[in-house]
Amino acid sequence: MAESMRFLSTTRVIWDTTHGVRGIMGRIKTADIKKASGELLSAYSNKFSTDFAANKEVLKEFNITDEKRTKNKIAGYITRKMRQRA
Repeated sequence: MAESMRFLSTTRVIWDTTHGVRGIMGRIKTADIKKASGELLSAYSNKFSTDFAANKEVLKEFNITDEKRTKNKIAGYITRKMRQRA
């Protein structure tokens, strides 16, 4: 059965060729992303907003990492947390 399952990354759905759609994948963040975001939010919560692009610009000031993908994940997680607070 495992060989009949494949992941469709564009739709975030696990597809089982034998039985059809098995479930929707969640957007799970790693502990490193959550920890870095939590520390930044606790220390500088007044600098962040509910706007993703603005949060990316704020992260450029902190110079946390050189990896664009990691910065985007942190900015996205911070944006999500700020929207939950609002």
